[in-house]
Amino acid sequence: NLVDAKNYFNKNVSCVVMIERIKEVVTKKNEVMAFMTASDEETSFDFVLFPKVYSSCDNLVKGAIIKVDGKIERRNDYQMIVSNIEGVN
Repeated sequence: NLVDAKNYFNKNVSCVVMIERIKEVVTKKNEVMAFMTASDEETSFDFVLFPKVYSSCDNLVKGAIIKVDGKIERRNDYQMIVSNIEGVN
């Protein structure tokens, strides 16, 4: 679960989460990426979707349940750099 995510720093993990918030950003190369906050049954966590991953996603809306694969990194706080997203519901 996401409460233990910081214990997996610099490792690849998978989790099932519900999207709480998505913020799209346009990069310097004029590509769209997103920052997402999502939660499991215990806590919220931040996710980064770079343009290649984000462009392959559709139906990412608040309340959607998704399976996320990625790597736990730490910038200011812990976050997951997403490598793959699959819809669950």
